[in-house]
Amino acid sequence: MIKDHKRHWFVLLIAVLSIVLSAVGIIRYGRLPFAKTDQKERGILVTKVIDGDTIEIAGGRKVRYIGIDAPESLDPRKVVQCFGEEAYKKNKELVEGKRVRLEKDVSETDKYGRLLRYVYVGDIFVNRYLVRQGYAYAYTFPPDIKYAEEFVQAQKKAREEKKGLWAVCPGPIPSTSTDFDLSLGQGACIGIQEAENYVGRHKCVVGRVYKVFTSSSNTTFLDFCENYRTCPFSVVVFSSDLPNFPNIEQYQGRVVEIEGLI
Repeated sequence: MIKDHKRHWFVLLIAVLSIVLSAVGIIRYGRLPFAKTDQKERGILVTKVIDGDTIEIAGGRKVRYIGIDAPESLDPRKVVQCFGEEAYKKNKELVEGKRVRLEKDVSETDKYGRLLRYVYVGDIFVNRYLVRQGYAYAYTFPPDIKYAEEFVQAQKKAREEKKGLWAVCPGPIPSTSTDFDLSLGQGACIGIQEAENYVGRHKCVVGRVYKVFTSSSNTTFLDFCENYRTCPFSVVVFSSDLPNFPNIEQYQGRVVEIEGLI
């Protein structure tokens, strides 16, 4: 019985999304490939930790961690948020005075001129570590989404285990999308694993299209997982709506953003 209920929810989700996609035609795909591991800048000295997700490196450049958002702690213009001080201290413990490796995704900087990077110290992937241990939230800001799903899964485990801020901070995940330029203007995009938490709400969903499949009835499916049968999110475009999406096959293998009602 539970299995049937899940299948009903899945069909409802893709039906609603297909209508929204047909009406507004908002699908945007990344034009650049994902960053490769050889795009890492090695041996960079961290001279100062600004807060839970920002550091300063030798030469004075500031680096904003990609894909995560730590509670505010030291910015005098903003209220100190729950677990902000703890996030700052943990980040300081991890990287201050140490040499780190920086990995670029798509964007070079944010609108404040801060470098956008994934950060590694020793064998620790700092961005993921902070989320997994409950010092930061997973937060997706396209087009820099190489590890978006990895961060979402780390957050899910941290929440289930009540790690860090998940044990002591009340209320929903805060929105801080104003720190970034998001052309959709509706706040940060969520990953496909988070979609079930936003049913009935208008959201931007981001993910990689693994396969574009057109059935004998000329209905096209965008599969966001290797196995569509177990995937929590999918999109269907009916034949009557295909003119709104010319060359829809081009989305296969690319990262897309879909805005609409879940």
